Order: sequence, then C-alpha cells, then structure tokens
Amino acid sequence: MSFWNKMRVVGFLLAGIVPLTGAFELGTADAVIYYGGRNKDLAEEFSSYLARVFAHRYAVLPYSAEHASASGLFVGVIPDGFPMTEEDKSGREFCVLEVKQEQLYLFGSEKNQQCTAFAVYDFLEKFCGVRWLWPGETGTVVEPQQPVSCPEGRTITRPGMDLRLTNSFHYGTAKRSLTTRRDTASWLRHMKTGASFNLRVGHAFSSLVPRSTYGKEHPEYYSLVSPERWVGLVKPKEPTRTWDSTIQTCSQLCTSNPEVRRIIAERVAQRAAETGEMQSISPNDGYGFCECEKCLQQDAGQKMYSEGYYLTNRMYDFLADVATQVYKLNPEAKVGMFSYSWFSGVPENITKLPPNVYLSLCYQAELHYDTAQEKATNERILGLGKLGARLIGREYWGTHYTLDLPVLNSRKIAENLKLLHSVNAAGIYGETGNSFAARASDLYILAKMAWDPTLDRDQLLQDFCDKGFGAASKTMLQYFNFVEDRLATVKTALAGREPSEIEQHYSNGYAARHVEYLEIFTPAFLKEGKALLQLAKKQAQSQEQKDRVEFIFYGHTFAEIMTECIRSRQMLAAAGVDMSLVQPAAEVVRMERSNLSRIAKGLIAAENKRGHFLLSLADRSAIDIGQFISAASLHLRPWKTLAEAADIELAANKFSYLVNGSFEYRGYSWDIKVSQGQAEYEFVTGTNHDERNNYMVTSHANQGVSLQALLQPGAELSVTSLRPAVAEAKRGLWLSLWLLNEGDPLSCLEVQVNGKPVKASWLNREIVLPREWNQIGCQRLLVEPGEYTLGLKLRNPGAQALRLNLDNIRMVLE
Repeated sequence: MSFWNKMRVVGFLLAGIVPLTGAFELGTADAVIYYGGRNKDLAEEFSSYLARVFAHRYAVLPYSAEHASASGLFVGVIPDGFPMTEEDKSGREFCVLEVKQEQLYLFGSEKNQQCTAFAVYDFLEKFCGVRWLWPGETGTVVEPQQPVSCPEGRTITRPGMDLRLTNSFHYGTAKRSLTTRRDTASWLRHMKTGASFNLRVGHAFSSLVPRSTYGKEHPEYYSLVSPERWVGLVKPKEPTRTWDSTIQTCSQLCTSNPEVRRIIAERVAQRAAETGEMQSISPNDGYGFCECEKCLQQDAGQKMYSEGYYLTNRMYDFLADVATQVYKLNPEAKVGMFSYSWFSGVPENITKLPPNVYLSLCYQAELHYDTAQEKATNERILGLGKLGARLIGREYWGTHYTLDLPVLNSRKIAENLKLLHSVNAAGIYGETGNSFAARASDLYILAKMAWDPTLDRDQLLQDFCDKGFGAASKTMLQYFNFVEDRLATVKTALAGREPSEIEQHYSNGYAARHVEYLEIFTPAFLKEGKALLQLAKKQAQSQEQKDRVEFIFYGHTFAEIMTECIRSRQMLAAAGVDMSLVQPAAEVVRMERSNLSRIAKGLIAAENKRGHFLLSLADRSAIDIGQFISAASLHLRPWKTLAEAADIELAANKFSYLVNGSFEYRGYSWDIKVSQGQAEYEFVTGTNHDERNNYMVTSHANQGVSLQALLQPGAELSVTSLRPAVAEAKRGLWLSLWLLNEGDPLSCLEVQVNGKPVKASWLNREIVLPREWNQIGCQRLLVEPGEYTLGLKLRNPGAQALRLNLDNIRMVLE
C-alpha cells in the first residue's frame, strides 16, 4: 500500500469512523459539482483537476435546496445534521470530508473561510494523487488515475498547528514579477498554509509609547543609555534617555517603570478590543536597552550585551506584569512577545505566565548540527512550554541568511516541528524567500509537516521524488540526500573546530556562515551533484519530469555562481575594502594597483553574472530575484556597489591601500603591541568615526569600531600594518586618520612609513577640540617603486593616564 493510501485509511481511523458498506465512486462517469456561497472559482478549479485525473466531465452548478438529494460532489455546502456551531466554538481551523453513498461533501469552518479550499486540496492529494511540489505549472503534478472509492462516513481534519506561515517574511516581494507572486500565493494556498488567528509579535515599543507623544514630558519612560553603548553618529557625554525622536539612535523603553507598563497594558487591551487581534509588546530591534538602576537589578548582575541571555529575567518580569493587567482589562486579548536575542532564555524569576501570552521563539534549525546549540534550543522550547504560554516557532529557513543556496536540512526541520508539536505549540512561521529551485524539497516537507507534524520526513521526500520525477526518482532522492548529508557532515565538523585566526578577530556569525558554505559547496562537491542531476535528466521519461529536473538544476547552477561571488567578496575584504558582513579571505593580497583592480573587477563580474542569471529566471520562482534586489540596498549588503566604488577609486587614485583601516575587522592585518611602559587596548563599538561607511554604525550588526588605547604615563603602543602598500611606479603617498583624545593629538602620535617618521598636522580645523574627533593628515611623500608599511606610535607624554581612540586610517597612492 502506498504512503498516501495508508494516510487515507489512517485519516478515517483517527477520526473514529468505521466506514459503512456504501461508498462514493469517483472517476467512473461524468458528475456534477455543486458549490455553495462564494466557492464558484474553487469548484471550477476542483472540476479542472478531476477532469485531468479521471478524463470525465464535471459540470459546476450553484447549489440550491432542490439539489439536497441529488448525487454529486458538494463544495462549501454543509450537509444536514453537521454541528457547525459546536465545531466552530474553538475558533480553530478544520476541514470536513463527508460521504453519503451518492453524495460527497467538502467544506470547512465558517469562521475560517479558507478551510473549504483546504478540504478540496486535501482531498485532491489523498484521493486523486495531485501534488504541488513548488509554485508554477512545472511543480504541479496531475496524472491520470483509476477510479477511486470514498468510504461512507465523516472525517474532520484539524491542522496540527493553528498557525502555519511557512513563507511569512516576503523580503523583496514587491520587486518580484507578478507571475512569481501569483504562483507563490497559489502554492501556499494549496499547501494549506494559514492560521486560526493573526500573529502580532513584531518590534512594538515605538508604536506603544511613541517618543513624539510622550518624550518631552516623560523622558523617564525611555531607556537610559551610557555613552559607550549609545548607537549613532552623535553620542552624549553622559548617560542619556533615548526620548528625543529627532536623534537617530536605537531607542527602547524603561521596562521597569510602572507607568510604562500601565500605558502599554491599557493600549494593548483597547487595541485588542477594537481589532480582535493579538497585540505585540516586543522591544524595538537592535540595541539601546535601559541601564537605569531598577532595570539592571533585574538582570542578576549579568553584563550588558554579554554572551548570555542577560535580558531574560527583565523582559519576562515586564511581560508577566503587562499581560496580567491586560487580562484583567480584556480577558479575550492575546499578548505576543519575541523570545529573541538577549532575552531568548528561560526566566528564573517567573514560573507561570497568564494564559493570554503567546511567545515567538527565534532560532534556526540549520544551526542544530552543533549539538550545544540544538540542546539549548530544545531546552528553551521545553522550558518555556512549562510556563503556560502558547509557543510559536519563529524560524530562519532562508532569505538572506542562506544566500539562496541549496542549504537542505529537512531532517533538522522535521525534528524541530515534532518537538514543538509535543509541547502543544500554537504554530510555526519564519523567513524563507522564494528560491524553490534551491530549497523545493525542504519547503515542501516544511509545509506538509506544519499541517501534520506526525508525518515522516523520509516518506514525504520519497513521495516528492516519486511523484515529481518518475523513473528518475531514485537518482533525485540520492541527490537531495547527497546535499543534505554534505551539509550535515561539514557543519557537524565545523561545530567542534577552533575558530580560525580571522574568526578570532571577526566573529560575526553571518560572515562565518558564508565561509561554511564555501566548505560545503566545493568545486568537487558541485561537480558530483551536477553529475547526479544530469543522470536524472536522462532517466526522466516525460517532458514534465525532465522540466522538473531542470528546475532543480537551476538551484545547483546558482550555487556555482553564488560561491564565486562569496569568494570574490572575501578577496575584496582582504584587499582593504570594508565589506559589510563579509569575512576577509585567508589569502594575503598583494596591495598593488593592478592586482587590486583585478579583484574589484572580479567581484563586479561575479555579481553581474548572478544578476543576469536571476533575470533569466524572473518568472520561475526558482531563485529569489526580489531578495537579490532588496538586499543590495546601501544600508544592507551593497557588496557590488562597494566593488564598483573601489574600482572607481583605483582609477581616480583615491583608493586606500591600507587594509582594515577602520578596524571593522578588529585586529585583522595589524600588529599591535606595547613597546614601552604599561598600556592596554581593545576594539570598541561605542566610540568610532567611520567617515565613509556610516551605515555600518547604526546597522543591525552595529559594526562601527575603533581602536581604543589606555596609556599610563610614559607608555607607548605600537600599531603597525601587516599589509604593505605597493607602488608600481613613482607615486605620491598621502596619509590621514582620525584621533579622539584629551589635549593636543599631535603630542601623543607619531606616524611612520617604513620606520621613518612623517610630519603630521591636524586638518580642517582652526582649533583642536579635546575629546572630539580630530582629523590628522601627513605630508605628501613622493615615493619610488616598492613596498610601504605604515607604523603608528601612540604615546602618553603626560603625568595622568591617557585614553585615546584611533579610526578611519587611510593610505592613498596618488
């Protein structure tokens, strides 16, 4: 018995139904489909599928009372005796198949109108063999089949999760083609994605207590932030409340303030009464959390922005109080909050949450090849599940995180969904994107198990291959498992490996993931995978099956193109360009114009190749062109733009030959040591002067960094570049940097080129301002062909300890 025939029988048994002797015969002759309400389009779609499967005609007619005893199929018509009012009390989705000898009814919840369509699609899958593997006609499987008997009885099917938004963050949707948007929406509907309630757990502090409304009169409502943790170009001199909406910074609320809690509770209760929807009380995204005494007391002494979830106790104290107040004001209101970033843990100070709380847990199953991370996620799910709140998994299955690569990890996805189901989780949602050529099997299994978490991943993948690829099924199954096994092997090995030298300087997880992808998608691996797909294309018998293999081939080809882009980005980062969220390559780049120009042009060419490939598939839902366009924005990931700027600067003699001159990669490419006395240094994000790429300062990653030194009297810190600039001909050499310190910056700085001092002076200032950033310039040198290394001596000539910051150093060969 096939997998889906087994599921057909199981469906009746789970519903407690014993099939009667009679049955509805489908596919033996023409029949009529009667539709109720606004289900004409659905009935016509149903008719079209049945005609293709059974080669009979299925007329579509509106239902009226005279058809009550007629034979046929009924869509959106509720048979006599069905307890709709009783079944709809819970507010949950359900769909119904009811068979009465010569009548077959398909309908669903009246409160959740999508359920009638779900009943039809569920029937087409289980009884007619129809599959929707991915968006578009190529991914739709409709094959002729023999007539089927539908046993008498009533089957009520409820989804295993009340919320199933497996493609809920459509980054770049507006930049996709209309065809792609239509096909994706259709696929999501056929896969029964949806929800019994509207999810509202987004970043909400700004709308709950607007700074423009309360800021001037009640600055105490907003987070108190110290200068060293203040995010933004203009930094205060002392701890300051983030109440001023005219200042660009990360603003949060003072969550320990009772008035803030009262205002939020009243607003949430009122909004819920007006809309009937869940209301979020999640903090704003990013940094800027309150450092007042009362807030810090709730953190149990943990350091701000530490490795642990130091905000957990604070945020759950806030959540429990606000949700309790809301429950008293409006018992029907739902309160949502993220379990996210620094408040991702299980609270120690709260043992029970009010029943109106919905928690959205942010995590990534792809990272669960690291057993420590998997254990931590599972403990969160089990621990938070005991608090009485309804949990909702908030995943990152795709979008910009996976770079639209075929990062297949359906085994980890399946394990996670089953664990969520075991704690009665309310649902699952997350970021996926539209790259079905790369992720079709994963996204199919995800959608199927979100509806029914008891399904088996291996059986689903086998059915995906059998239905989609026919005679090539065995080879395609081998390909999907080949990719997933490779991912598991490499990621498991990397989880136990010591960080590389570059990772010790720059530990950004987003950048590190791209390095992992290069180790997974090696040329040898891609060649072997390509051979499997070529074999499958030869084995496929029908043109539809060959087209489906070709569709998956697009994802594999894109992996070849994308890995070339990653390598080129890393090389440009190693060549001195501050590449947002990119880890520099391990290769030592020779810093000469012709070589640098080759690297910049190489990245431009790779990115152009990627763009052209995506444009060729713009209407196919294959690789997400909308995400490609959206992510290229200057404030996000403008890698091609940075390469083009570098190419222009090289041609115009404006390029800085100094690698990591802004210290975005911390100590990478620098030799920093104490050469005299007592001194210490660190790389800080709270104080920086990134003259050029200011978007990095306030970005989600908060990357703006400077070198900060603390020098005791008479101490000296030596800062020497490890990447010499190479002049290919006689050139002019010009240096500049920014320095922040007390007193005259020139008194504590010596600039050297190849060990020889160079005269320095401050620029663009009539006076030097203490404790302000001052730009220092050096005399222009005329240099012969050869290598030139920058060295800096930071000294404290005074009698008191001296703190200074160094940033945005440039060495230009004119």
